[in-house]
Amino acid sequence: MAGAVRVLMLPYDSGRRDTRMGRGPAALLSVMPPGHEAEVIDTGDAFPTEAGTAFTLTGRLAERVRAATAAGRFPLVLSGNCLPAALGVVAGLGTGIDMVWLDAHGDFNTPENTFSGFLDGMALAVPAGLCWRRLSAAVPGFTPIPCSRVVHIGGRAFDPGERERMIEAGVQVLPKPRDLAWPEGTRGV
Repeated sequence: MAGAVRVLMLPYDSGRRDTRMGRGPAALLSVMPPGHEAEVIDTGDAFPTEAGTAFTLTGRLAERVRAATAAGRFPLVLSGNCLPAALGVVAGLGTGIDMVWLDAHGDFNTPENTFSGFLDGMALAVPAGLCWRRLSAAVPGFTPIPCSRVVHIGGRAFDPGERERMIEAGVQVLPKPRDLAWPEGTRGV
């Protein structure tokens, strides 16, 4: 069954390889069942920059996602950053898709309303076409996903005004899983 999955790894955090969250993909791969080979996607850039590296990785991931699906394989992406993983998968899968975002954070900020300037805090806004449009448009296969086709589940740490902007844009924001009403006879995790 391992042949049905293609593991694609982006071991980056804020433009830096194998640092902080960028160490996560290798750790996840180490606990997977034997037989899975992983392809590490690299920028080859000796002087990484957060935004430049993120969009370079996005384009390379999109190509590999497209190749995996064309070969009938499921692309399993292990990443240290949300933005390149999300945007690369969206571009690799192409148009007509829906997105379910499972995250404690909204990730719906833009450069105009962010408090931190953290690129991953914009990781949902970018695939929705709300910011970084020029760099996103350069990613082969990328078409923004309409906010009406996005569902955000599990948020608990929104920046001021972020949740309200999501709802106003048309994103369906669902409560934390423990707040959901589970069907009779079942239990939520």
